[in-house]
Amino acid sequence: MFLFVILSCISVVCAVDVTGSNDNDVCTTASANYDNNIKQDMDKYINNREVIPDNNFEDGFENSEIIELTDTTIDEEEEFVEDDKSTDSIRLNSPNNRGSGDTGAIVSNTTTALSVKVVLSKLTSTTYNTTFSGVNNCTVYYTLNGVNPTTSSTKYTKAFVYDTSKTLKYFAVKANGECGVVLSMKLSEGSTPYIVYKTPIANKKQQVYISYTLPTTSIYYTTDGSTPTTSSTKYSAPIEINNNTNLRFISVYGSITSNVYSYRMNAVKPVVTIKNITDVRDNYQNITVKINKAGTIYYTRNGSIPNTNSNTWTNNTKVMISIKTQVRAILVDNEGFTSDLLVYQPKKVITPPITAIRPLTTLENNKQRIQFSTNKLNCTVYYTTDGTNPKNSTTVKTAKNNDKIYLNKNTRLKYYTKDDIQLYESKVFNFTPVQHPDERPSITIMNASNIWSNGQQKIIIQSNQPGKFNITKYNQTQAPTETLNNYGSYTTDTNTKIEIYTQYNDKYSKTIEYNPINGSKTIMNYQYVVRFLNVSQYEEISFTSVSEKTYTYHMYNPNLNNYVFFSFKNETVSHSDLNIVNQEGIVIHKSDTLDITFYEKVYGEMDYVNLVTNHW
Repeated sequence: MFLFVILSCISVVCAVDVTGSNDNDVCTTASANYDNNIKQDMDKYINNREVIPDNNFEDGFENSEIIELTDTTIDEEEEFVEDDKSTDSIRLNSPNNRGSGDTGAIVSNTTTALSVKVVLSKLTSTTYNTTFSGVNNCTVYYTLNGVNPTTSSTKYTKAFVYDTSKTLKYFAVKANGECGVVLSMKLSEGSTPYIVYKTPIANKKQQVYISYTLPTTSIYYTTDGSTPTTSSTKYSAPIEINNNTNLRFISVYGSITSNVYSYRMNAVKPVVTIKNITDVRDNYQNITVKINKAGTIYYTRNGSIPNTNSNTWTNNTKVMISIKTQVRAILVDNEGFTSDLLVYQPKKVITPPITAIRPLTTLENNKQRIQFSTNKLNCTVYYTTDGTNPKNSTTVKTAKNNDKIYLNKNTRLKYYTKDDIQLYESKVFNFTPVQHPDERPSITIMNASNIWSNGQQKIIIQSNQPGKFNITKYNQTQAPTETLNNYGSYTTDTNTKIEIYTQYNDKYSKTIEYNPINGSKTIMNYQYVVRFLNVSQYEEISFTSVSEKTYTYHMYNPNLNNYVFFSFKNETVSHSDLNIVNQEGIVIHKSDTLDITFYEKVYGEMDYVNLVTNHW
């Protein structure tokens, strides 16, 4: 804001009285008829968590791939796992639980059995001529110093000498590139048993094949968790195990018995997760399902427990569900295991339907024609025209979206809207027709949604006269970024301020500023002109800003023949040959007279403004 304006040799005190101004005199603002924050009493709904039967989906997207909501971006996805802290690494059993002193089984993960044995032929008491058996269609790499071999180690091509004081380590590589497990052999420790192959888990079972490093070795095993001995079952064929089997086995080579090795099937636990990919908007939410392993997802939406006869859901498929819909899902993996039951229902953020009244005419023959415009499908408007409450009146009437009726001049319309499917109801609204054809329009702003996580909010704008709404959008720097004509449904956000007015013929409504956080404010746009006559070219004008910066212009300055604009917001001066002002400030222009025009906004109502300008 400026502090003072100086014009040499002249002193002026100027007062502007606007109390007597009529609609033609004042084309800016005063009070507005608006409902700043519509708040519904939702307590009666919160504990009424209805579940829609599977054969009556209110959202109607049982088999749809995806039905996207608009503005689906949210800042962070929220993951819902019902009483299940499982991750991909969680197993149905602890990995290879074994008895005290047991050694975890050595397991080869090749797709077929790859059994390579060490064949020894004695040379001396401590040395043996050594070859490998079972090397068809594979390549063997080995070391004799106890270091784990790699494909850079010695490649087996012919017999070599093994010293019993050394540790032989080797592994085989199949023609298709699959590598077998690294095996270790020291003659004094006997033959090492290992699981050479295990079949994929199917129907919760698995076949286990056991092999060993030295020929003439015998394998003994148990499946009940007891310690194996030479009196236990001797291995002769693949062993079938399940999730509850604790397989323990030993090898016997001559007089040397190995340590006890143990193995469990160790299946990865199936986990199904539902993620919301939008907020709850207009009583619906987009969700998707994710699983941690291959399998089939079975689900219900009627509160029943899903089974393998239930509907199936494809991984990562997106679906829109109502806040009344409860999804229950399980994952049956390809190994036959079933996940824990997952239960998901959107948060019950209820957005009742809202109906705006759209005047189609002004008052004609003491009647005004209006149209009901609801913001949702499948809704019914209940209304009365005799002043009674439509929620309990015996004279209530009904209308649908876009229905039109005539209202008498003295009619007071009362109405509310009910969702025919979800049964949610709005509050009761009032609408009064204009009282004469040239009545100045007024604006009502209604919140049609909560503020979503991305800061956006839907609003509905209503007027008592026909016409569109002029909406000017301001960004965070409060510079206008967009002006548009709109019929009354608009999406804004918390970082944006909008100014709204409407016009009917030559009548303008009051301007309303709206922001989702701050709500609505009436804006008083004032323009004051101070005109000086007979100004000499030898005079000058000076003005000082709040930051005490002074600007001086002599009357012969050619810029004054155009327009000099000083911005209150930025405290900057600009020059233009057009008088176009869209923000608060001062415009100075000299022609035959010197005109100083003040452009200013004031929030709220104001009837009298006293402007004092000092000059000398």
